[in-house]
Amino acid sequence: MWCQVDSTVVCLPINSNGTPENMRVLSATLNMLPFAESIALRAPHVSVEVVQDEWIEGLDPDGLATVIGTLRERLVHLESMQGRLEVARAEWRASR
Repeated sequence: MWCQVDSTVVCLPINSNGTPENMRVLSATLNMLPFAESIALRAPHVSVEVVQDEWIEGLDPDGLATVIGTLRERLVHLESMQGRLEVARAEWRASR
């Protein structure tokens, strides 16, 4: 028995077997398992579903902050990659 609050579901087309399939990404649940063997899981904690059925579980506030910071850094990297992609595509189109 446990208490849980779900987040909204977001899906992206993940290509893990040669064919893109919509999979849940970056979902989170706020949990409390009052009868868990681990005392840490009895306290309110968050579990993050990084990609469908792959979880980082039992995060306290500091652990969740670490995950958020890591994802924020990756978003900055992806934004940089988007800029590089735009330049590469413009150069590619100009050479055709």
